[in-house]
Amino acid sequence: MALYTPGPMAGQISGRIGATIFSHNRGGTYCRNGTIPHKVITDPAIRAKNRMKTIIRQWKTLTPEDRLAWETYCANNPVTNRLGNKITLSPHMAYSGINCRLDVSGCSQISHPPISPAPAPVTAVSAVCSLVAGTCLLTFAPTPVPVGIGMWLDVAVVDSAAHNYVENLWKFCGMLNTGEVTGLDIKALIIARFGTLLLGQIIHIRVSSIGKSTGLLSGPIQTSTTVVA
Repeated sequence: MALYTPGPMAGQISGRIGATIFSHNRGGTYCRNGTIPHKVITDPAIRAKNRMKTIIRQWKTLTPEDRLAWETYCANNPVTNRLGNKITLSPHMAYSGINCRLDVSGCSQISHPPISPAPAPVTAVSAVCSLVAGTCLLTFAPTPVPVGIGMWLDVAVVDSAAHNYVENLWKFCGMLNTGEVTGLDIKALIIARFGTLLLGQIIHIRVSSIGKSTGLLSGPIQTSTTVVA
């Protein structure tokens, strides 16, 4: 679905209208003909679909009081879309998003909306990936990961340093748990999602703090590294 902000002439637009897709890169906004996507059946995709089905069934079992609480939560906690506009999620969307994150992180799901705010963001992150050493070492702060907090890892792998726009390529690779310390090797997590890493590939890493009892994410911090010999 396309997003549109009226302006003097055209304003901002992002997404699909009919057969036309609007996007942007470092050269600015552009449009292209859309294609019918191939059906992708991967283990992560199947797990995501099954997770969503389970959470939808759980939503249907909530009490009217719980649903009203989620409606109030959404009204008081608008989110920012990719055009920078504040929008109000539906109660079901908020419930599903939070509980999907909790489930994929191995944390207990919640039937009542969170009271605590999102955790403080990660303050620093960098990475070094070496084929000879066989490691991809992630350095981060604060360290160790604070009590009750996890570090949510999104990764994108591209073959060229000129490929800088990766917003449509992020994949969740795992969560660093409470107590884990800086200098952690995350290569196995990356290979599990992207396959064998090759010399010269660029690994983009986006890290957010996640409340393990709330499912709320902090703002992200990003870094990138080149796979070296």
